[in-house]
Amino acid sequence: MPAEQLEEAITYAAAEVADGTVEHAELAGRIDVRDDLAAIGVSTLVISTTDDHLAPPPCTAGSPRTSPAPGS
Repeated sequence: MPAEQLEEAITYAAAEVADGTVEHAELAGRIDVRDDLAAIGVSTLVISTTDDHLAPPPCTAGSPRTSPAPGS
């Protein structure tokens, strides 16, 4: 893609970003609640997709009370 076309695409995409998106993305990169999960005192089912970009399965595999999905 030519540089001019790339710059146009970036400008167009940036105009569509919702308020708070930058802050949300920054928070998602540094938040870690794994230690808090041990405090949950009731049976809890936590479901995540294999394409979860905020908490991908490899990052949650060691969390308390997690089990691999059937067939994985």
